[in-house]
Amino acid sequence: MGFKVSTLLSFKQISVVKNIPVYYLSKNWELQLLAEIFQDPTKQLSKIAIDQERASYQSVYYQRPCLLQLATTEYVFLIDLNSIRSLNSLSNVLTSCQITKIFFDSPWDLFYFKDYHNIEIRGIFDIQAASSLLQRYRATISLEDLVNQELKIHYVKPKKQQKSNWCQRPLTNSQIKYASEEIYWFIPLYNKILDEIIRKKRELFLYYIHNQIQEDLPSLEYNPFSVIRIKGFSELTEIQKLQLFRIAKIRDEIALKRNKPSFFIFNNQTLINLVIVTPEKRKKLLQRKKYLSSEDIKAIHEVLENIKSLPSETFEEIRAKHNNNNPPFNELPVLKQHLLIWRNEISKELNLPKRFILSKRDLNLLDYSNKKILLDSIWFTKRSDEIAQYLTNSVTTFLLQGDS
Repeated sequence: MGFKVSTLLSFKQISVVKNIPVYYLSKNWELQLLAEIFQDPTKQLSKIAIDQERASYQSVYYQRPCLLQLATTEYVFLIDLNSIRSLNSLSNVLTSCQITKIFFDSPWDLFYFKDYHNIEIRGIFDIQAASSLLQRYRATISLEDLVNQELKIHYVKPKKQQKSNWCQRPLTNSQIKYASEEIYWFIPLYNKILDEIIRKKRELFLYYIHNQIQEDLPSLEYNPFSVIRIKGFSELTEIQKLQLFRIAKIRDEIALKRNKPSFFIFNNQTLINLVIVTPEKRKKLLQRKKYLSSEDIKAIHEVLENIKSLPSETFEEIRAKHNNNNPPFNELPVLKQHLLIWRNEISKELNLPKRFILSKRDLNLLDYSNKKILLDSIWFTKRSDEIAQYLTNSVTTFLLQGDS
């Protein structure tokens, strides 16, 4: 996809990565011009790599996108989201199914595009997810390992830059190098992985998993039951567990209000200490925390004062009520039990991650009232592909065996 030299002169070149120029865009008119070029029918843009750098999760509660990286086969563009707040001019490109948008580990990127820019990206290809079709259990492979294994090129991703302050300006030379090199590898990986998937005739599963990614984005909603992972939680008394549970929720509310990570308010060890130390020590602990107002401290004291005797519901009963959508296996509908057993067996047979057969989201949405309705509601039974027909015959036979 070649640009005219006069067009390139409109952008500021700040670096080169693998002989590809890197341009920095910080003005709305520059982004508008880039969008017009991307949509020019004579350029025939078929794919574009996309990545984001956001405010470090170690410094804020809400990770505002600060830098957008775009790459074609010939150019890399770093777009300053501090000065360019709206991506509306790119909306037609980002929502077009005719242009493949290549991501690595896309869910959070897609979430922030939707949440922060109100853009629902279509036509995605997640190279991390797609790589799982080549070898089982590779869903969480890193970018550097994927480059090393698939492209046979030694690439080391500097972790220090990954966690650096991407909202600062100007960007450092190290940040520019990191952002440019990272996005550069997306298209070569896409070409290699897609060719191999087509060779293995597994394209059907790409369609399914990418649809699931787009339909089931992550959430920023705080999970108050994550306190069970805090070291020392299991040793607490029932009353102390409930106290800690309530205080952790207050801590998250304060963090959200201050736009700081929860550990900035106070860390997990302090959280444990608040429910096990004496009132005098607790008072000193709270007074030393700079992000706590007098109202915050009062709310914490009220929790500790109000939960001094065993309430009607234990922590585990509250947690079980919250998790009533995930009952134990033996409490599931019989048809769902059979379907889960089949999914496990077929994933081993095809050497595929189970989520490529049926995702957790789909399993929860299926109708288990009878076999016919269930089979009609499974995604691959509506398709005529050879592998889809094989899956349909397999699951039908397995469910019918349950009657014998």
